Amino acid sequence: MFDALNAAQPLHRDLENFPAFIEMGKKGPCVTTNCMIALTDFTEENGATRVVPGSHEWDNFEMSDEERFRHQETIPALMKAGDMLIWEGKVIHSGGENKTGNEYRRGTSLPMIPGYFTPEETYPFSIDLEIVRNLPARVQKIIGFRSIFPKTGNGLWQHNFEKLEDYLGLN
Repeated sequence: MFDALNAAQPLHRDLENFPAFIEMGKKGPCVTTNCMIALTDFTEENGATRVVPGSHEWDNFEMSDEERFRHQETIPALMKAGDMLIWEGKVIHSGGENKTGNEYRRGTSLPMIPGYFTPEETYPFSIDLEIVRNLPARVQKIIGFRSIFPKTGNGLWQHNFEKLEDYLGLN
């Protein structure tokens, strides 16, 4: 027996990782999309991704901490294994609560952003970690070896919601 229970993820927009676009609201460009591919069935009981339909058209894109835990306006994206959900970064969504205790919901997320929001080079694949350990923290962050937490977002470049620098053992 295993414990698959987990709480629902806070509500968010993927666009929150780019604060300037949050300020532009619904009139701003679509700068991020996400594709969730179900590897197992997604049910309401096992924590299906939840979305707030129409939230990409709301006038106010700012969310209070309190609003991030109001899931009443969400609906579950019920999917069979192999189905795919695609949404733009302006849509409010979250991972749902797994209430089963014995069933994991498995999926793969393919978030996409324009290339100009990431470094031109894939430094984590071309710079030896031992060299990176001797670089200042700011340089480590710029080249993709530290997590980034924009004021309005949930964070970028993480390992299982753990700061990348902690996972890599960087001081």
